[in-house]
Amino acid sequence: MNDISRLRKVVIVVVFAFIIIALQQNVQAATSSQTGQANTSNPKIVSVTRSSNQVFQNDALKLGVVSNTSSSVQYRFLIYSYDTGSWKDIFNGYSTPVSGSQEYDVNVNNLAVGKYKISVWVKAAGTTGTINNSLGLGSYDDYYAFDEICNPKVTVESLPSQVYQDDDVNLTVQSDITGKVQYRVLVNKLNTNEWIDKSNGYSSPVDGNTPFNINIGKFNDYGDYRISVWVKRYERDGMYTNSLGLGNYDNYYCFKQCISPVPQIKDAQVDNMTIGSNPNIKLLSNVSEKVQYRVFINDSSGSWEDVTGGYTSSVDGDNYYATKLSKTLSSGKYKISVWVKNAGTVGRISNSQGLGNYDSYYVLEKVCSPTLNVTATPSSLIEGDTLKLNVSAPQLANAQYRVLVSPASSNTWTDATNGYTSAVSGSDSYEISVNPPFASGKYRISVWVKEANTQGNIQNAQGLGSYDNYYCFTEFVQPKAGANTQYTQTNYNYTLQQVLNMELNQQAVYENSNGQWVAADSNTILKYLDPANYINDPFGRFEFLKLTYYDGISADDINNVLKGKGVLENKGAVFLQAAADSNINPMYLVSHALLETGNGTSNLATGIVVNGETVYNMFGIGAYDENADYYGSQYAYNQGWFSVDAAIKGGAKFVSSSYINNPQYNQDTLYKMRWNPNNPSHQYATDVKWAINQIYNIKSLYDLCPTAKLIFDLPIYK
Repeated sequence: MNDISRLRKVVIVVVFAFIIIALQQNVQAATSSQTGQANTSNPKIVSVTRSSNQVFQNDALKLGVVSNTSSSVQYRFLIYSYDTGSWKDIFNGYSTPVSGSQEYDVNVNNLAVGKYKISVWVKAAGTTGTINNSLGLGSYDDYYAFDEICNPKVTVESLPSQVYQDDDVNLTVQSDITGKVQYRVLVNKLNTNEWIDKSNGYSSPVDGNTPFNINIGKFNDYGDYRISVWVKRYERDGMYTNSLGLGNYDNYYCFKQCISPVPQIKDAQVDNMTIGSNPNIKLLSNVSEKVQYRVFINDSSGSWEDVTGGYTSSVDGDNYYATKLSKTLSSGKYKISVWVKNAGTVGRISNSQGLGNYDSYYVLEKVCSPTLNVTATPSSLIEGDTLKLNVSAPQLANAQYRVLVSPASSNTWTDATNGYTSAVSGSDSYEISVNPPFASGKYRISVWVKEANTQGNIQNAQGLGSYDNYYCFTEFVQPKAGANTQYTQTNYNYTLQQVLNMELNQQAVYENSNGQWVAADSNTILKYLDPANYINDPFGRFEFLKLTYYDGISADDINNVLKGKGVLENKGAVFLQAAADSNINPMYLVSHALLETGNGTSNLATGIVVNGETVYNMFGIGAYDENADYYGSQYAYNQGWFSVDAAIKGGAKFVSSSYINNPQYNQDTLYKMRWNPNNPSHQYATDVKWAINQIYNIKSLYDLCPTAKLIFDLPIYK
């Protein structure tokens, strides 16, 4: 490179640097929004007012200028584009002379989108101005400068009045920018601070003044949203920076949109499906908003019948809604279609048969079953008896019956009638004998009925056949009693599963695991709760021994059991008297005391000093787990149990009045004391094995007294 070339480059750099410095000085002076320095005798600009806080492309910006003098002045308006880096004289020089103290108004028209600096000059009329502009643009006495942004317009075509959570949402947007633009869409659920970028950044460049479609997909949840559509010119940073740090834009359009849930049927329950009746239905949806339901029934004719008279009134979606359907049923299969929609809406889906609109639907099949009456005799079976059933189906002109039998401990069913009976009058009572004779144990008896000479509308889940209705019940067959053994039974109006559910949901049930008390699981609870596991066990059946007093054991018999049992040794007579006084089985009373005192050696059994008195507690009464000795001894002190004998007699009285002979609870077996199915909130212990743990000592006592009377009360569930 020669010296002349280098010199030219140096000159160009120096000139360019001078221009940049001059521009920065002018922009800095203008940005300060203060008047320029001038002789105090020359006019100054007092104020410049703007007609609008926000200027859009092609809008007229009205400026009003006032100076500090009533003399004649002239104004000049220049505008600087940050995009092009150039100044422009808006009105080609100074205005005609005007009064400085009167507001002078001008309109700045046809601004393109961009960021500008507007500088207003003033000078005394007829003068050249006292200050020369550093860029050579002219002279003035004072100036006032401010930044102005010309914003693009962005419009968004309205969404439908009903937009659903699973709708694929498309926005049609347009701006008034002639060149290329980019769009971005963010959404915010009201009452949250999180904005989600639904367009994954700015779109590809498109023509600004042409409608553009943006797919923003589905919304994660239903509710009220703000949707903000941003626009900026292509290949430029936006003129505004979002205050949340989400990016920049030239302008935005924000609107609110309600995103509706898609209600669906969460649960549908139909009952009273009997001939000549109107079925009941209970419905629950998956949303908390208001919904409306409509129900159709389709019988064998193939046509759908509206059985709610159109949509129901508006109801809470997350509360069960119950109503009676208008259809009176006859025997047969029915399809039930349940429609649901958001309350007050038309429904987004039109039924293909022209029946109306819905948001979603659910179809279930039900069978209208004839009434089946079953009575069993005898009411209490003994091993070897034959069960006789009297059955009727009064709604059927002709009926056929079938009986199946299964041990309660298995799911193996035996056909006791060798298929369906011959056709008989449904309204007449028909007797069925169930053979062969039963062995002892617990059984499930299932009686089936169907309209004569039909297949039956309901298919058995195990593939055993079909029926129109069935009736299932439990029957206990007692073993043949010995001379000193008697069996009774207590019937409960619950299934075993219902009792298990009550234990799981309401009660604390524990088991001892390696010396630690832990919550028992459902399988463990069921093992000890199910009477079928113990009824036929010669040892386990003592769980059902009646705990009221009866003769047949002596004090010597009890003392034989109490040998080596700590403070309880030789207390046979005391136990026998306490049992008689409190109407308690003495064998149980001894067993209970041995269990609670660790065979007569616990702290509560050997005595604890309270307020200077030694007290005793033989049955753990009031001995709460968190500090059994403290609470148990306090209870004994308050009861005045200052001797072993007093503790035995007082404890027997407590157990009798609170449990065994209590007229409300009547917990007169170990099973009832532990589980108490009729009132599970009143149980003696939380140990899942408590009843079984009592049996060893009771059985030992009875083994010493083979002639003692045994009365067992067996629990029978539905």
